[in-house]
Amino acid sequence: MRTVLIKTFGLVTVGVFQAHHQFARAQYVKLIPAASTQSSELCKRGLEVVIKPPLIFTKTGRLIKPEKSKQLYQVTLVIQDQHSSKNGGIWESGDLSMGKPRKSFLSRTRYFFIDQERTSERILTRTNEYVKVRRRSRQTFGSGTYYTGWEFDWKSLNKLIEWKQLDVSSKSTTVTVESYLSNNKGRYAFTWNNDISYVLRFGTKESSEGNHPHTSFLPENKLPTAKMTLDNELYTLKFNFASEIIEVPVWTHRLLEPIIFRSKQAGEFHQAKCKSPDYDIISLISMEEFVTKLILNHKTVLTFTPSLYIKQNGDHCTLLLKKSSANVWVLGLPFLREYFVNVDTTGTTILYQIF
Repeated sequence: MRTVLIKTFGLVTVGVFQAHHQFARAQYVKLIPAASTQSSELCKRGLEVVIKPPLIFTKTGRLIKPEKSKQLYQVTLVIQDQHSSKNGGIWESGDLSMGKPRKSFLSRTRYFFIDQERTSERILTRTNEYVKVRRRSRQTFGSGTYYTGWEFDWKSLNKLIEWKQLDVSSKSTTVTVESYLSNNKGRYAFTWNNDISYVLRFGTKESSEGNHPHTSFLPENKLPTAKMTLDNELYTLKFNFASEIIEVPVWTHRLLEPIIFRSKQAGEFHQAKCKSPDYDIISLISMEEFVTKLILNHKTVLTFTPSLYIKQNGDHCTLLLKKSSANVWVLGLPFLREYFVNVDTTGTTILYQIF
């Protein structure tokens, strides 16, 4: 997958400092449903952005190419609770002295996005393998300084849409979580905000009296292992905060099928009436057998039940649970209803801390 969106220029990285204000006052971006309509992406979410001037769509939802090919577009994160100026931040152009670009064949294009998985000179010099950023906007919060806006011409903007780094429609626009985090070094927290929405906060949650993290900052390959009570096996754990789905190992899924999956399957997921005379899916999946434990150094650090992954629509419930293709546990956004997850992307490896 290309992870090209929103990268620092040259060798310069904006300094991001550990949060020192109260976590409740931190600024954040909502993780809203993506515009994708394919069934496999119905539970996909991205960071909310706004594009100005607005893109134009046909009545059927097809994106219309602008008449002015040199039109510039500003893509800006929709920041909540911000205390900065009305324009959303300070815009920097190529004339600013932010540090010297790398002295290489790339230095002629000072502001650009690069597909990090394809780094050979031959590929990078092809005009269709980079996206040029005209200007960027930075904002300073209590937790540090972050880039939150980018300006492109139509050609570059359209590439980001084609590469699915931007998901656009007439109703909403999102940027993928992966592309933002991988190209904007800093400290963040994924949280559930006041029973309203999933959000990405700028800055991390800190320990307070009687409130301490369940783990230290760990790379993905050192995260706790996971197991369900009815299963004796321990499995690798991963996070996916771009999805509302929980993925379980093949054997765990097989154990669940005769017990839980008495409901009919609608597309990828199982649906049923939330409650009937002989079936109560919420109570059933909250039973002790389905309690999932995260284990680190032979100790249980936390527990949860898959009832977190039930989406209720009226009297019908959908269990957003599916079989993992990699035979691991993959915890999606609903995990945040009970726990925070801090992430640190300042190094070469993303670190996670469960709070």
